[in-house]
Amino acid sequence: MGGIAGLVVKLSDDRSKTLSIRLKHDNDTFDEPVPKFSSGGYSILICFIVLGNCVTHIAMGKKGRSAGTDMTRLNMSKIETLPYSLPIKTIVEAIPDTAIAGRVNVCFEQVRGGRFTDGGIRAVIEAIQLLDPDLSRIISKFSLITNERLEKLSTMAKQNLASQKDALLSVLRLAGLPEDFVDDWVLPKKPIRRYCDGLPKKGSIKDEASIIRNDFMCFNGMDRVMDEFNGDVVKFKSGSVKLHVYWADRNELELQTGTDLIYYNETFQSFVMVQYKLMDINERGRPAFRYSDPQLAKEVCRMNNLWDKFNTQQKPGNCFDFRFCYNPFFFKLCPKLVFEPESPHLIKGMYIPLDYWHLLAQSTETRGPHGGPVISYENVGRYLNNTEFAAIVSKAWVGCRPEHSKILLKAVKQSLKRNRTAILAIKKQVPDSYQNNNL
Repeated sequence: MGGIAGLVVKLSDDRSKTLSIRLKHDNDTFDEPVPKFSSGGYSILICFIVLGNCVTHIAMGKKGRSAGTDMTRLNMSKIETLPYSLPIKTIVEAIPDTAIAGRVNVCFEQVRGGRFTDGGIRAVIEAIQLLDPDLSRIISKFSLITNERLEKLSTMAKQNLASQKDALLSVLRLAGLPEDFVDDWVLPKKPIRRYCDGLPKKGSIKDEASIIRNDFMCFNGMDRVMDEFNGDVVKFKSGSVKLHVYWADRNELELQTGTDLIYYNETFQSFVMVQYKLMDINERGRPAFRYSDPQLAKEVCRMNNLWDKFNTQQKPGNCFDFRFCYNPFFFKLCPKLVFEPESPHLIKGMYIPLDYWHLLAQSTETRGPHGGPVISYENVGRYLNNTEFAAIVSKAWVGCRPEHSKILLKAVKQSLKRNRTAILAIKKQVPDSYQNNNL
């Protein structure tokens, strides 16, 4: 089964009021008896809910059980309320092919609604996308056209999108911000370079070096290396928390070799750096990571060199400086990097601190069948999951000292030189309980 289908759903005034009440109570599901329609030939059913002469909502649909003679129950979910009622006449007039426009109009005008032809639904989608950018984002979330275009991306490109999306979800969680910011992501029509290209434009500021410099004033010397950043700024805000996320890369998505996430907590002047690694499937059919990765030795060497500069014996001068661990480097091993735009969940994986990484490499417990170290869920012993990692990093229980912010510049620049995407996130907040730095 494949393809896309569209259905016009006509609601009475009473049923429209019932729908409004359900949506006000955060219930985005709704059932409605509709004339029987063919259930074959499509994998996605888009429902256009009509009140009067306007489309007021768009929803995903699924054919349910019989609802009486020549009727079937339509189960709708993920209902989106349009920012304004869209006149049917406006949609029809935006369709350039007059024959298709006529058939679309007939479908809209039927008393109980009905199913569009295959050409009709695509014409309606394209017309709505042309009419209004906001409406385009809504309709694109339901459209199989996006899925078809995603399938054309290379495996490496989709894996990079998956790790970048996970990095964004991670920093939103670390900053205590709602993770539903990513719900509005759609695949842009232009060639995509990074995940943030699909976020709403109102949340993205393209190439504004002045804003970047302003945010990075807390990093000595950062204003002199702005040329290293060839990317986008995405801003998020909730209450007193602001999060600025910077995407920096030098290559096309397909040529990037991975993602580095750098998270900076401005309140505690602390940052951590996470490098994503994809696990393979071992001889037992289980996910495992082999230390034979050709780039791994160089990347670990870079981390060690930076850590040698961080690793001083100086005691914390105040409560802000205290950490359980001052080593800011982690790996995240992921069994799969599957790009699922609609999923609100972080990718399952193991966060492993750099110091523990070295111990695993030397342990007899991680010897693989050929004698080299191999990390799996069965032999890793301990690791941090998504929740545990967020708990210790969000409160700055781990991370480098404030005076080491200069070294962050080297970490970002090295990431870019290795054809990886560097995602730098800065959380800005000063809680009332921490107004005095001299606790």
